Amino acid sequence: MRVAVVHYHLRAGGVTRVIANAHRALRGFPVTMCTLVGDIPADSTHVPGPVRLVPELDYDADGMTPAELADKLEHTAAAELHGPPDVYHVHNHSLGKSALFTTMVFELARRGRPLLLQIHDFPEDGRPANYRLLREMLPEDDVALFGLRVYPQAPHVHYAVLNERDRRFMAAAGVEGGRLHHLPNAVAAPDHAARLDDGCIEEECPRGRFFLYPTRAIRRKNIGEFVLWSLLGEDCDRFAVTLAPRNPEARRHYERWVATARELGLPLEFGVGNSSLTHLHRLVETATAIVTTSVAEGFGLAFLEPWLEGRPLVGRNLPEITAEMQAVGLRLDGLYESMRVPLGKLSPEDVHVRLREGLARYYREYGRIPEEADYRAALEACLQGDFVEMGRLDELLQEKIIRNLVSDQALRKLVRPPALTPSGCCDEDLVVHNQRCVMEHYGLPDYGRRLMRIYETVASSEVGEPEPLDAARFLDCFLDASRFTLLRT
Repeated sequence: MRVAVVHYHLRAGGVTRVIANAHRALRGFPVTMCTLVGDIPADSTHVPGPVRLVPELDYDADGMTPAELADKLEHTAAAELHGPPDVYHVHNHSLGKSALFTTMVFELARRGRPLLLQIHDFPEDGRPANYRLLREMLPEDDVALFGLRVYPQAPHVHYAVLNERDRRFMAAAGVEGGRLHHLPNAVAAPDHAARLDDGCIEEECPRGRFFLYPTRAIRRKNIGEFVLWSLLGEDCDRFAVTLAPRNPEARRHYERWVATARELGLPLEFGVGNSSLTHLHRLVETATAIVTTSVAEGFGLAFLEPWLEGRPLVGRNLPEITAEMQAVGLRLDGLYESMRVPLGKLSPEDVHVRLREGLARYYREYGRIPEEADYRAALEACLQGDFVEMGRLDELLQEKIIRNLVSDQALRKLVRPPALTPSGCCDEDLVVHNQRCVMEHYGLPDYGRRLMRIYETVASSEVGEPEPLDAARFLDCFLDASRFTLLRT
């Protein structure tokens, strides 16, 4: 079988890692693969197999029509694979970074080419600027035409999603079950990963406990909640975030948190993972626990990778992402689903006004107007009496909450959960159990078998005329106001 993998680029990031893992997972299977991308950085040699450059695939590329780009892609793939691909495995075609890339994929669908469209990030999910770019590529404000061009439906066009939430949303919008595949990412064990018999997790450390948040501190990572935990920690606890964001808007919020933590004298360091990969590995090895406070994830590698490093995980749970992980046996005993904090000097009206403004602005960016029921749903998910859910607030409100708690010991005692590390969450037996669970259910061998079955299904599919997805219904799924957080605006 011949497979052409298609993406915008091979720059460092999650999708590049997925592509590399797919090549590794399919070793030994009767498949020949090549990767076609718009940019090949010098450090992308870790992607196995032949890689060919098609510059027009990259973000913001132009100079070609969709048909011309489809011609170039097909010619390049056939030359590399010594024949036309049996499957085009395309990543994130609907991301909204390139209208040319998206419409080129529709052109391939129109030509009857066998497509597996794997979506890691949806523009409908907190990326309104990306969504608008795709809407503006159409001359008419035609939702049906948008659903056809961006999410074509045909027997030879299949979709792969990372989690059950995305599968449920796509099915609700009209993707037929036989063409909708659940394909969780593979998690490859690092060379330096801890052995199962490495010994006790909670060794005494004269400098106290060390909590590491290994993330690029973009807004949805909910850095304010991590800052709050550094205030609530025990004496001698230390906290650290590894990477600063690149995006200028996210950078502005990040630098405010850096300044706030410094002003308040919190035991929190930022940017500790910038020096080298070796240094980052050492930080992970010395951490008492890995932390996540994120309010939104695509697949959720953050819930799996710490266990392969031999480290326990604590922080915020995202049930719509982790439910299927727990269903196969992963124990997330150290995670909470909500962080309720007292309002203190912050009035409910302050929260109400900012939430209404944020929800209206967010909906407007998607061309929608919220109804009163939407406002009520968002408010009920955020505010309960004199308590507020920390992850629903934006940075301004989070900072006010933290400053309220700095000098008020009585208020700090009302925070729920009361501690970042509940009893038993760092036990060695739990780490060993979860490490084995991740290796069994999310390792490369299982991923390879699953992906090969999908390729065989796509390659044997009949060809039909593309029809539209119900794009309005699909957007409704993501704009459910009960899911709303000001950190996504």
